[in-house]
Amino acid sequence: LAFDEQKETKRWLDEFTTFNILFRHTSNIDDQTLGHNLLVYGLKLLRSFNIIRHILKSIFSLKGIQFILTNIDRLEQSFLLLALKNYSNLKESLRRLGVDLNQIQTKNKLLTQSNQSFREISLTADLQDNETPVRDSMTTTIQRNNRMSQDDWRNAMKHIRRLNPDKSIQNESNNPTFIRENMENLVQKLSGNVLSQDSTNLNISLINNIDFRKMKMDSIEENIQEPISIRIDQVTLKAHVRDHPNLIRLYEQAGTISSINSSMDNSTVKQRGDLQISNDYKPTEWTYDMLIKSEAIGQLIAEFLNLFQQNWEEFLKKDCEIQHGDIQWCIIIDNSGSMSIHRNVIHEILVILMEVLRKMEFKFAVTCFGGQKNQLILKNMDQLFTYDDGQFVLEAITLDEGTFPATGLKKITEKVFSTSATSQHQHRLVLMVTDGLTQERDGQNYSAIINQYSIKLGVIFIELIEQSTSQLLVNNLKDVSCVTFKSKYIDQLSKHLAQLMNDMLTACLKDSMETSNSTSKYMIKIQMPRIGKELMSNISWKYMGHKKLQQQLNTNIDDFLEFSINNSNTTIPKLNCVKHQLNDYLSQSADHTDYFQAINKLRDYYRSYTGRVRSEHKQKAINWWNDEEHLRSNLIDELTLVLDEVIFPLNKYTRRQAAIRGSSLYMPGLIKAMTSEWTYKKIFSAKRAGAKRDHALCFVLDISTSMFGAMAEGLKETLIAFIGACRRLELDNFSVIVFGTDVRLVKTHEQQWDASVILTLIEQMDFNTDADTRDADAIEVAIDLLVNTSTRGEKKIFLITDGYGHCGKHLPMVQQRAEDARIDLLAIAVGFDRVNLANSYKLYLHCCSSHILPKVLRNVFENEKIISSNNWNTGVSITSKQNKISLNKEYLINQSEPFFDEFAKNKRFAAVIKQMTSERNQLLEQTNISNISFDVCFCLDCTGSMTGWLPRIKSQLMNIIRDIKNKISEEFRTLKVHFRFAIVGYRDATDESQFEIQSFTENVEEVSAFLNHLIATGGKDLPEDVLGALDQCLNLTDWNKQANGRIIILITDAPGHGHELHDDDINDAYPNGFGSQTMTMICDRLLMKDAEINLMFCTLNPQATLKMQRAFEFHFRQIMT
Repeated sequence: LAFDEQKETKRWLDEFTTFNILFRHTSNIDDQTLGHNLLVYGLKLLRSFNIIRHILKSIFSLKGIQFILTNIDRLEQSFLLLALKNYSNLKESLRRLGVDLNQIQTKNKLLTQSNQSFREISLTADLQDNETPVRDSMTTTIQRNNRMSQDDWRNAMKHIRRLNPDKSIQNESNNPTFIRENMENLVQKLSGNVLSQDSTNLNISLINNIDFRKMKMDSIEENIQEPISIRIDQVTLKAHVRDHPNLIRLYEQAGTISSINSSMDNSTVKQRGDLQISNDYKPTEWTYDMLIKSEAIGQLIAEFLNLFQQNWEEFLKKDCEIQHGDIQWCIIIDNSGSMSIHRNVIHEILVILMEVLRKMEFKFAVTCFGGQKNQLILKNMDQLFTYDDGQFVLEAITLDEGTFPATGLKKITEKVFSTSATSQHQHRLVLMVTDGLTQERDGQNYSAIINQYSIKLGVIFIELIEQSTSQLLVNNLKDVSCVTFKSKYIDQLSKHLAQLMNDMLTACLKDSMETSNSTSKYMIKIQMPRIGKELMSNISWKYMGHKKLQQQLNTNIDDFLEFSINNSNTTIPKLNCVKHQLNDYLSQSADHTDYFQAINKLRDYYRSYTGRVRSEHKQKAINWWNDEEHLRSNLIDELTLVLDEVIFPLNKYTRRQAAIRGSSLYMPGLIKAMTSEWTYKKIFSAKRAGAKRDHALCFVLDISTSMFGAMAEGLKETLIAFIGACRRLELDNFSVIVFGTDVRLVKTHEQQWDASVILTLIEQMDFNTDADTRDADAIEVAIDLLVNTSTRGEKKIFLITDGYGHCGKHLPMVQQRAEDARIDLLAIAVGFDRVNLANSYKLYLHCCSSHILPKVLRNVFENEKIISSNNWNTGVSITSKQNKISLNKEYLINQSEPFFDEFAKNKRFAAVIKQMTSERNQLLEQTNISNISFDVCFCLDCTGSMTGWLPRIKSQLMNIIRDIKNKISEEFRTLKVHFRFAIVGYRDATDESQFEIQSFTENVEEVSAFLNHLIATGGKDLPEDVLGALDQCLNLTDWNKQANGRIIILITDAPGHGHELHDDDINDAYPNGFGSQTMTMICDRLLMKDAEINLMFCTLNPQATLKMQRAFEFHFRQIMT
């Protein structure tokens, strides 16, 4: 709205000035309606800008609304030039609009000194304070019977004076030729509109109620006096990309870069160091871990996880030889400016991909590319992914660079995959996100990179619904999996991503897949605990990537009460998929594990380990564990009660008592019966006293990397509570197994709970090492442990995991084996994170905190029905279909946009991002020559039609000339940048001083002096001698052929002579062209091999110069092809 009103203000000022001149100096204007309407409309414009200024001043800086203040000042100064002393109502309206009326005396003094007579117009309406700003349309129709007479015209032109001339062009205002030839064109055009013989409709749009959400910051064309800024504003950039109708055509016309530099290395690819929080970061709730817990994002992640894991399990069924660690992913993001319009979608894609790969425990890297030497590795392949990594990645994506995808692909692939494949099953998958707008469209380049580095490439093309930018690149890519995604349909994002990654895996694994209907009979090797060379001096838990839940969440206690469980009456998930192999598995005679060998190895391990631990260290470990239990005493008390009453009741009696029935006589009872003449009947014995618990329990702990964070913290809390409760119940017959890439035995029923076991267990709680989850193998070991115990009571496995395993079809079969052995298997997840229990296990529970674990356990073993708390976040459990949210674009935007906005303006890791950028620039400097030179020639139209533009152009050119070198020097301090500037001012054929030339020079003051003496004059017809001007530029004798860049910047508002450059033969004195130069000749010289000169075309009248622009484009394409 502000920019629309700015255009109206410019037109109003032109009409106001023209009417004022004509009204004061001609006798032919008697109708005062136009003057009245102009004044009223000017007041409404002034009111509109004051309202807009009031709204925007709290949002933007003073610099951001400078153009609004400029327009207010122009309107105020125009009103102050009127004889306001005769219009009290008008003065009052201006006062209410905040105009400083103290300036009236100064203005009136200047006016009275001119000894001009004044004419009055009747002003019957004034702007009132209580008038509501509404958008209306005021149409003023002026009917004139006669054109302006020649005498009136001459009289008006005699009194034209320039008010407040620019200091840099004061000499022009005194030039009679300047007044006659330049101002006459402007006034005649405006007076033609005002005094037209036909009816002239003046449509005036006024302000309506203002909607902040619809306000957009487009490029400010009118406010050209602002200093040059090399950094493009993101909002402006997004608006430009969104509104530009010819982006695809521009890239097509720019041509294709057929080859990339094969000799370039990857030294400019910058890798991220350790993350450090910036000093100026303001802690906020808008963090990455809160983002992934939001309902909308959580649902997208859950949906994608479900789809992708199903596909992955299908691959595991088909090829038993493939290992999870053989798959490596690399995400590459196009960080170019054209992607800025898709910012939210790009961030959502990143979040979904990173979370899915994290939970599935794949190794992956995250990178981005921009210019040819701008590539960043935001997360390395071997780095464990944390929430901080996720936030850093989103903060580092700026979407304001160039776009060289082939170059970026080559450099990043070489850097990330630094080692060759180690086996035939190892695969490298690269996932690129781009919009397809690039000149690097030669498919052979991509095919060469794919073959050279043995990668599988998949591309996600993002585009607006009304554009098809992917068509530029997608048709040229061979052996590449591609998917095109319309950013409007965000609810389909998970489906597109899952399909693309499925296609990539299919293409990647098709050669190694061997379908088999029989189960591989392999024995699981049980490993011993991992232990460091030196014992821990300070006993403590290892870093688990997450604060304690009680400290991390500053929320109501109700937030800790979320849970979800499933009963034991359902079937084992996915058991039907393996029914053909189930009988072979269950009937196999070979051992499933090397259980007996492992038991002996564990005995040897503890004999050796116990000898290494000093007695004082043992006592320290026991005291430390007791303290850990004491901190959770309330929880342990509640859990002990549940285990006692529901799960592990008393079932073993060690002392005999008298009974009515039994297998043997009870002597004390027999004697009592004989002395009572057999009235006492309890002569038999039965074990009914000295009650104990004879049960077996195995804790199976998932320590894979997908547990890192909240789930690891929950596992630790749960394990301490369970062991504490078992000790209080004297239930010592429990075992402990940990699993990740392998299965490790920590404790069996033989080992007592002592210092050695405590220290060994703590050493195993490392969640940043094992990037695999052998859950089924661990359950096999637990079954063997429980089957080989002598207990006759309950046998249970408590599996603490997130449910994301990699054993495929083995998992449902091993659960069936546990059922057949009458062993209860309960999968437990504790923590705020998404899990896959419902898709993996028959009996499970998931609660957000260990505090409600006793309550949930009681529900599991007593109620035996599906239970879920009412406020459970459905984004956490991917099978909560009954509460599944309905995704749509507006919902996702409302949920995710505050996070992305916060990441952009309040960067937690701004210092790291800045360091990466500066180091990248240093590498850029080191890999280039130290001296860079540019020749820039400004070809400037100096005809009369440029009168209004020329002063501003001069000022802006000097800003560019002065600032551009400083800007580059600030960014690249070690580079020596040399700019030489030349100016060719031109006018039309037959004009006096048709060409004024300043040769190349580095002296800025010399250029400034030359610009200041240029005046706008001449140009009898509409077209100008553009080709002649370019010929003069090319003929400059001191072009530096060794310069890194040579540029001609053509600035004009008119086309050249001839049919080829415009369609207005009537206003062209040379319709067949002028001079000996043709378009073909000029373009050939511009593109001369080893001396190319780039032509930049800056038009001030796009409609008039459109055909000339297209003619240049056509000839360039012809020459290049």
